[in-house]
Amino acid sequence: MSRSPLPLDLLNVPTPCAVPWQSMSGTDRVRFCPDCRKVVHNLSAMTAAEIDAIVRDDPNGPCVRFRRRADGTIVTAEGRGGRLARAWVRLTTALSAAFVGLASLAGCDCAQLGVCTQGKLVAPPPAQPPAPAAVDVNEE
Repeated sequence: MSRSPLPLDLLNVPTPCAVPWQSMSGTDRVRFCPDCRKVVHNLSAMTAAEIDAIVRDDPNGPCVRFRRRADGTIVTAEGRGGRLARAWVRLTTALSAAFVGLASLAGCDCAQLGVCTQGKLVAPPPAQPPAPAAVDVNEE
């Protein structure tokens, strides 16, 4: 009989530890806290199956660290990809935006669109005095 996975979004740490993650020794997945002398698991660097196993195996509740998105979901290894994947996405997005921008400028005839006018600036023509009003000679 298989167990259903724990709903990760319900995980809660009522009293967070004040020791910074960077000050602990270990890897990006597991570090040792010198203050409480416990192993701390970084859930955001693990898959959902690994998180499920860690949470279920420790009856007292393991010490954990995780990042939560604005919508309340927990970031896991499946959802965030590796550093290389994130860097690749940023690079391809930037290159695509630059390509589209340059391509749109190459074919732009902004004068036809009414967005811009291009050419040599000249002084406006001098103002001409108003024409005299026409007088009707047949009128008595």
